[in-house]
Amino acid sequence: MKGLRTVTVATFFVVIFLSIGLVSALSSSDVTIQTTLSNSAPKPGDTVIVSFTFQSHVSQELTIYALGIHTDWMQADQLFGPKAGSSGWEAVTVEANGVYITQFLIQIPTTASIGSHTYFAGADGIDSSGTAFSFNSAEATIQVVASSSSPTVNPTSSGSPNDGEPTDWLPWITVVAAAVIVAALVFFFMMKSKKPRKPASEAPSEAPMAPPAEEPEPDEEPASKDFDI
Repeated sequence: MKGLRTVTVATFFVVIFLSIGLVSALSSSDVTIQTTLSNSAPKPGDTVIVSFTFQSHVSQELTIYALGIHTDWMQADQLFGPKAGSSGWEAVTVEANGVYITQFLIQIPTTASIGSHTYFAGADGIDSSGTAFSFNSAEATIQVVASSSSPTVNPTSSGSPNDGEPTDWLPWITVVAAAVIVAALVFFFMMKSKKPRKPASEAPSEAPMAPPAEEPEPDEEPASKDFDI
């Protein structure tokens, strides 16, 4: 009888212990996970920086051994991010009501379709009692845009640069008219300032020769003889 009582008491304490363990399991409100992306509209092949924040709301230490981000182009339950034992990353202990912030890179696959995609962040770990936990952030969207790495080539044309558009001739007419006026003024002042003059080497012109004196006819008397002797 005494042995049966002892077994009953032991069973009672085991049930209570297990019940306490179940009650102490973390709920979704015990942890908050938030993420921000360095580029909310990346192109296929782009690398994006993910800023990850883990906020604890419980009075016990939590150990994170894996964290990352899940997008709709990944397989189900797959997280892309640092994991304990890989790439030199070690498990992180978050103090009671503590905060853990980190960053990691994610590359948009070249096969990702253009348009809106959903994603969320997650963290896996254990609490101070050794109970495993897994938390996810609220779902968000990321917009994958078309790649614009190829330069835009303008169509070539053998015509004038402004084919198809009326030519504005006013500036050209103004320039030509101004050039004509300037040329005319220069020509006028050059002609006005030019005075003809005799060259210094030119000899003076000879005086005209006097006509020869007329000789009296033989049968005529000199004009000065006006009386007979």
